[in-house]
Amino acid sequence: MKHPSIQESFFAKLKENSLAELLRLDIEAETSFLMEICPIQDPFRFRVRHIGLKAANLLIDEKGELEEALLDRLIGELKGPFLLGPGRENDPPIFLHLRSALQLLKESPEIRKWIKKFSPPLCHKRAEEIIRDTLWPEEVRKPDTAQIRRAVLAAWFTWLRQTVGSCFATAPAILIQRNDPISLFEDLYDLLTTGRIRRIISGQQFTVPLCPTFESADLRKAPPLDMLLISPGFQAACSAAGLKVTQGQLEEFEEPIHTDQIFRRLLLKDLGLTERDLEDEEYLKKVQMSPLLARQGAVYYQKASQRSQKVSEWKSRLEKATRAFCSFTECALLRTWEYTVASLCDIKLNFTRWNLFVGLGLDPNQKEGLGSFLYERMDLRLEECNRELKRAADEYDKAMSAIRALEGMVNRSIGDAHRQQLQSELATYMHAANMALEIRDRMVEKAERLSNLFSHLIQQYDLKLQDYFQEIYDPSLFVSEEAIFDDSPAGFRLVYKHGRSDPSLWTLIQNGEQYIESLRDFFILIEPDIASTVDRNLFPTLVSDLTTELVQYLQEPQFLHSAMERSKKNPLHQTTYKTPWDYASGGTMQTLLQGYFQRDRPFSEIALLPAKEEELIQSMASVQGVSPILMQSPTHAFIFQPGSIPSDWKKAIEAGKKYWQMQKISEEIQERAAHLLSDKIPQIERNLFLHSWRNRPTVDTFSNFRFSLIEALASIKGSKIRDPQAQVDSFLYETFPILPRNHLGSKLSISLQGEASLISSFEFLQGIKQDAMKRGLFQEEDLEAEWMQMARENNLAYPSPILFADTNWAGWYFGWVVGPSGSLELWRLNRVGSRGYPMSSWKNYFLPDQASAWVILNQPHEYTAHRNRKNF
Repeated sequence: MKHPSIQESFFAKLKENSLAELLRLDIEAETSFLMEICPIQDPFRFRVRHIGLKAANLLIDEKGELEEALLDRLIGELKGPFLLGPGRENDPPIFLHLRSALQLLKESPEIRKWIKKFSPPLCHKRAEEIIRDTLWPEEVRKPDTAQIRRAVLAAWFTWLRQTVGSCFATAPAILIQRNDPISLFEDLYDLLTTGRIRRIISGQQFTVPLCPTFESADLRKAPPLDMLLISPGFQAACSAAGLKVTQGQLEEFEEPIHTDQIFRRLLLKDLGLTERDLEDEEYLKKVQMSPLLARQGAVYYQKASQRSQKVSEWKSRLEKATRAFCSFTECALLRTWEYTVASLCDIKLNFTRWNLFVGLGLDPNQKEGLGSFLYERMDLRLEECNRELKRAADEYDKAMSAIRALEGMVNRSIGDAHRQQLQSELATYMHAANMALEIRDRMVEKAERLSNLFSHLIQQYDLKLQDYFQEIYDPSLFVSEEAIFDDSPAGFRLVYKHGRSDPSLWTLIQNGEQYIESLRDFFILIEPDIASTVDRNLFPTLVSDLTTELVQYLQEPQFLHSAMERSKKNPLHQTTYKTPWDYASGGTMQTLLQGYFQRDRPFSEIALLPAKEEELIQSMASVQGVSPILMQSPTHAFIFQPGSIPSDWKKAIEAGKKYWQMQKISEEIQERAAHLLSDKIPQIERNLFLHSWRNRPTVDTFSNFRFSLIEALASIKGSKIRDPQAQVDSFLYETFPILPRNHLGSKLSISLQGEASLISSFEFLQGIKQDAMKRGLFQEEDLEAEWMQMARENNLAYPSPILFADTNWAGWYFGWVVGPSGSLELWRLNRVGSRGYPMSSWKNYFLPDQASAWVILNQPHEYTAHRNRKNF
């Protein structure tokens, strides 16, 4: 008789569970299973989003009121938040977060008042789109009160996890969502009703607009084309875009190709378009919108061409596909809030620190910048003024000489007629002298004013530029297919506000052409305001003339070229990618926190420069407290749990070393392990790996066996495995020991399924889980943790790793592990420590000459204090 698989048992039990019925976990489980087969989107983040949305939809009725009976029922059903299921060891925090939120919703009158505040109208179209994406796949036309409140609850119920390089915002946002939901509601209310979040720091107000996108990094991944049709997210995107895709169409692509490019090309082919068609239509659009053409005569409107209509349809369908794909695993409202808050990390009290300031070259010492250009133009005017001054002085001197001569002649004149003639000439020269004196004095004043006017104009432009432009976080920048575990710098984009307060009317600057157009529009627009600050009696046309010259200079090729060069050399951002309108920069968590909590002084912190791993453990063990606190490696911000490092942590390290030394490695175990490892690598590489491994000499120690596996993996040419050593160490950690079935079976009261004579530690724990699932899926006790402890006590699993922090990543925690190499290493591990992977890319953070510090913000009360609440 064939035993049902653990997956089949899980599906069957879900259909019998009342909580699973409420939250439709049967659909969630089947979808997650398919997502695991095609690893293009994270099934864990899908589950987080699914559970949060289903709970929100349950609790808000069609009138927008709270369903009290369902709230009580959900709280009652969630008494056992520990879910048993295949690969579900990380899911309990999802339900624990939901249970905590539900309890607060029941008990807090203030939270209920905030929920009731949310209703139409929303601030603009983008806010409506966010509500639609949050509630997807529900069809939403014009969001009503019930739908808005469901979206807000979904944003609260959905446990926040990081996707792109936004850790500096994600870690604080997780604490805000968990510990201070009122602040979350305040921010969401501002975003949906005004399109922005405002903060006052050191008496200066800062506004960050609603983030224009919640684009998922999954769009930049290169999926396995042979599995892509299995992906539920890909299927949903194709359905939204009206695409019917066959495997044959996918096989026409060459790997690797990003998901967004797959959508793009499939839709082009479906509509009979080419990339050249898109380029041509974009060019025609620019020409038709040219101000020059508009001034040449009347504008005549005609029906769009067939190609133009197709391109418009292509854009619409592509947007539908990408939004459906992203919405599959993302709560749009929560993610938009996180990304909007991320813009607070780039608040700069000094304009000279703006990338825009550097790109423009407002410092007059920067060649070919606007500062040097203005200085040259002002200097030319000052030289002209000095010439006028000299000319007036010369004319005055000449007139005075003539006056003195005429006065003598008048005194010596003997006839009245001659005297009158001389007096008339004298009056003329007196008038000329007075005119020259007036001009001279005016030129003196003008020269003095001109000498100070340059700094005045630069100051005025500084102020106006900060009003009309802003640099905000943009998640769509610098997202690659690299794993998020190797944190990429955050991307920031320049925004042109057009002098408008509504963020929906602002322009995201995407390229050099938009950059120049925005600057040109800016200088023309502010000309009257700048002119009003200048003495028009002395300088009636100066600002107008300078503006004309500035605009002409902006459009010269050398300005954009020089701006690009200045941005690349900008020392404020230590990254290779920098342009005048967007750049990569390491997000600063401390700056973000100061902005969010409106704090004008730095946070208390401990900065560490560990030369080896043990030094960092020792420092973390000394941190006191029980509340989670923020911590930052040289590249990643996360949430550290004080007290998680045991006082006898050195004993834990010794136990880890001893564990690997005692591993037995017979030929049969080696063969079994090699087969199990081959199951974890891409199918196309499995036979190559096994062939390479079997051709290597037989080994008799665990250490040599590890090396043989690493060498066999590394020998595969063109392999997709970037770090064979880390892959092997992770496998050995999760799989060993491998022991005879009867030896393991004797430790259980169940009969282990399967035919293999040898069984791994992982399979052993799965057998325990499957047996326990017969008694129920949701448990009040953490059975997974208890089983792992039992396995460790019997040397059936690695001794307890030292878990110390929430990584922000989906289902991963940081912990200290003695790896199979015998060295202490930093790993990411699942909640119970049964699965893990070494943080190999962080080894350089433990060197004697390491210059970048690890930072612990050791006073959590400084960044968890409630902000000033708004009145209802």
